[in-house]
Amino acid sequence: MSTHPLIYYCDDAAALNVVPNASELNISYVPAPWLCVYTVVGCLDPTADNFQSFATSHQASLCMFGGCNDTEASNWWGGATFNNGSCVYFKPGCMVRQPRAPE
Repeated sequence: MSTHPLIYYCDDAAALNVVPNASELNISYVPAPWLCVYTVVGCLDPTADNFQSFATSHQASLCMFGGCNDTEASNWWGGATFNNGSCVYFKPGCMVRQPRAPE
């Protein structure tokens, strides 16, 4: 029976907290995959529609911003990465007020 306390460690080389060669260091080291921490790539921009607070690494190309991305619409927004249905279009003759003739 070992008199040393067991020391649990992450032995996955892909993990951020890997302890390489731990099993060779001490007989009390025990692999514990549930302790491994991995990089989670995502959008860390809080203004994005798909902000992921749990991500550990930011990749801007994953961020999505809803808005009107139709250049024909009156409320087109160049920062929109997807159309969220908010586009507004001019309706000729309906929305344009014609000046009135003096009475």
